[in-house]
Amino acid sequence: MRALQSGCREAASEAGAVILGGDLSSTSGPIFIDVVGLGSTHKPVLRNGAVPGDDIWVTGRLGASSTAVRVWQRGEEPPPEARRAFARPSPRFDEARYLAEEDMADALIDLSDGLAGDSAHLGAASGVRIVLEAAAVPVAPIAVQVLGPEEALNAALYGGEDYELCFTAGPDVVDPSYFRQHFGIEVTRVGQVCEGNGVWIDRGGSEPEPLLRSGFDHYAIDVL
Repeated sequence: MRALQSGCREAASEAGAVILGGDLSSTSGPIFIDVVGLGSTHKPVLRNGAVPGDDIWVTGRLGASSTAVRVWQRGEEPPPEARRAFARPSPRFDEARYLAEEDMADALIDLSDGLAGDSAHLGAASGVRIVLEAAAVPVAPIAVQVLGPEEALNAALYGGEDYELCFTAGPDVVDPSYFRQHFGIEVTRVGQVCEGNGVWIDRGGSEPEPLLRSGFDHYAIDVL
């Protein structure tokens, strides 16, 4: 319990938050933890601001956390890099604040349920179509190494728990070099917002195709 308290305190400190208290009970079975956060913002960036013509961007690399889960499900131990991505993700607090303060992002969501599922939430809230470019998705190298290119892309699209940012912005608004210099991360254009609905993917063929599969489903029996 002390280790759990220490970890919560460390995570809260990194986010500039404080822990007010909690209600504890004992059990001999599994532990379930619920956390309620209270905060305020003067310039929220919502999911519903994407407009046709916007570019779609993501921070960092995707699929490493899901790679760890897939390896565990095979009864094996994942590589340390994948395990760290699963156990100690780094939320993009500074990057999100920058996007909000500079009025750079029209719409924004974090990638907890996979790029396919979370971009679908963003598109539905904005009433637009999301068109992703398969070759542009920044898949984590460890995912490609462990799973192979095709399954690694699936991990990025559907796996979740990357906690990177997915946002839309007008053409020529985002400067990837700024993110490298100030935040030490890559930001990658992965597609475009169009008129219509749903999530589509361009695999380099003649026409984009609809993604019929969504992201992580918390209520599914077989989520991977």
